[in-house]
Parts: sequence; structure tokens; C-alpha cells
Amino acid sequence: MRTIIATCVWLLCAPVSASAQAPASPADPMSIGGMVGPGLGNRPWLLPGARISVPLSSRLGLDIDAGAVIGSDTEGGVQHGVQMYTRYRWFAGAQVRVMQPRSASGASRYFLLGPVLFRDAPRPAETREDLPAVRVGYGWDWLKRRGQRIALEVGVAGSEGPVVYATAVIQFRVGPGS
Repeated sequence: MRTIIATCVWLLCAPVSASAQAPASPADPMSIGGMVGPGLGNRPWLLPGARISVPLSSRLGLDIDAGAVIGSDTEGGVQHGVQMYTRYRWFAGAQVRVMQPRSASGASRYFLLGPVLFRDAPRPAETREDLPAVRVGYGWDWLKRRGQRIALEVGVAGSEGPVVYATAVIQFRVGPGS
């Protein structure tokens, strides 16, 4: 896991040659919307949620996510590996997007890195257990003329073991010009 994180940090910080640099594109608008991703485990589950995206610069963005874990294991059984995530009821996280310059069509690609917290539902005679994790990935997005953003992200998240994930995102511009 350390090797994956170190490689991603290196890729995010690696200099780009001057000949490969495109002119700086304007910063993405602040936007709000929804996201959804499938889960893997002992039974099907889903991670729908809300996302707020805030531009930090023309190349950096911050995403804040929160949502539910639907189809989770409410039986409280002992699980290992990927199946252990099915006992959690909700999640919250943040990630930094390091974007490549946008094309004229509004398309861009980006690396992402950030923490996520899975929160356990309270159960009788049990204490609440949290599962902190780190997600590292790559994304593709398209910014439409009116500010709608459509994205697909894939990557690895995990704490006790890596979990491959995919997330679809649809957002709408908030603020001036919305």
C-alpha cells in the first residue's frame, strides 16, 4: 500500500516538460451533485452519495463526499478482506484532484488521492467501529458549457486490504453563472 501511495504522489508531483504543457485552462466552477459506485462483498452493495467540488486552482480541485452504504450486512457476521466493508452504514471522505489541462471540448483527466471513513451502525451491546481508509485513483471528466460535470473515477481504496472501485459522478455548477 505504501508503494502505491508513493508512486501516486510521485506521479502527481512529477514535472511536465515545457513542450508538453498546454495553456492554462480556467478553474472548474464550484459544483454540487451526486455520485454512485458499486461495491463487492458477500452480497451486492452500493455506495450512493453527494459530492461538493471546490476548485483550488486551474489544476487542483477538492472533492468532499458523503453517502450511505446500501445493501450492507446487518447480521453482524464476521467478515474478512473486501467483505468486511459490508458491515458499515455510511461513509465520508475528501480527495484532491490533480488535473491535466482541459481540452477545447471540456475533457480532462486527473489523479486523485484522499482519505475516506466508513462508519459502523450502532448495534446493541456493541461499540461503534470506524474504518479509515485511503483512496488513490485516476479519473476522466467532461465539463459542459453550462457547467455540468460528468466524471468516471477508478482506483484502489482500503485500509485492511485493497478494494478496486469505480465511481460515476454528475454535478452542476453552483454560484455565479449557474
